[in-house]
Amino acid sequence: MSKAKISTNTQLYGPWYNWSGPITTFRLSLVLIAATILFLPLPVTMNDQVFGLLTIIGIYSILIMFLLLIKRETRGNYLQAILISVSMMIFVVSAAVVLDQEALAMLLLVPVLNSALRLSGRNLIIMVIMAAGCWVYLYISNELMLLQKLPEIVTGLILIGLVAVIIRSLRGGMDLANNRITTLSCQDELSNALNMRTFTGLILSVQAKAAETATSYALLMVDIENLQLLNEKYGHEQGNRVIVAVAEAIKRSIRTDDLLARYGGDEFIVCLPGASDSTAQEISNRISQNVYNITLSFESKMQRIQVNTGIAVYPDSGTTIQEMMAFADKSMYQDKEFRRSVKPAATSRDRSRAQAGIESY
Repeated sequence: MSKAKISTNTQLYGPWYNWSGPITTFRLSLVLIAATILFLPLPVTMNDQVFGLLTIIGIYSILIMFLLLIKRETRGNYLQAILISVSMMIFVVSAAVVLDQEALAMLLLVPVLNSALRLSGRNLIIMVIMAAGCWVYLYISNELMLLQKLPEIVTGLILIGLVAVIIRSLRGGMDLANNRITTLSCQDELSNALNMRTFTGLILSVQAKAAETATSYALLMVDIENLQLLNEKYGHEQGNRVIVAVAEAIKRSIRTDDLLARYGGDEFIVCLPGASDSTAQEISNRISQNVYNITLSFESKMQRIQVNTGIAVYPDSGTTIQEMMAFADKSMYQDKEFRRSVKPAATSRDRSRAQAGIESY
């Protein structure tokens, strides 16, 4: 089965618990047609009423499927929902007139449901007003006096309004929950950086674009120095404070379009789209400096955090993501070994921090 077919089937038919988007219209249309057929007088014989209803159902079904199968962008989906809701209202009014059944007005709740599930704001208000107008029209379109039907009309109008408000509120809560779930599935829970699954998917597109346009991009590996020792001395909760602080420092150091992910327990990885070697080096230095400026208190002692960084630049450091990550990782560990083997002379800044009781870790 082709990818296009899978997409269409998923959009129109499943899963059963999905009540957003075009699938909402598809299911509500089936409900609307089935409920309308129930109003046919028994026994069913082919007459003008039955023929008229079948004609209306046929036209409505063709129109709905046509609107559903046209591929649309986000803004087009709103227009699709509006057109379908209007089509539903026209269908209900036409069926009620053909069958001479004003009770069919209750089915106007179906387009209201469709609108509340797929629209919001001004568009939803317009659809509710149109449904209310159709409701009033069906109840005053015969010879009975309006005063006799006033209780039913008012009750229906209240019901239409309540359905729209309640369903829209529930839909809003569902949207917030879905957005939260999506965010959690993309982010590392502790640092709020991307998780590696999401990062890998995004970096694939960066790699493909760089290969297609013959441009560069860079990867930075960032390792927190001696985090394990800090965990053993002060506990993992304090170590988590360091991870969060370092993640925030990295976010302040990188550009808007750069990608940050937590690679492991004490490591982060940064993707710098379009970055050259000099740009990557500049950002790496900025990360090291911003992390160096962090001071955290542990058991009344001020500690300074340091990181080791490694840089890989496409295509000089590798032509695949795996090669790039391996190069950056190796570069980071070389930086770590260099720091451990060469102890720099104390600067006036270091001496000032030491006098203030701030220790390097």
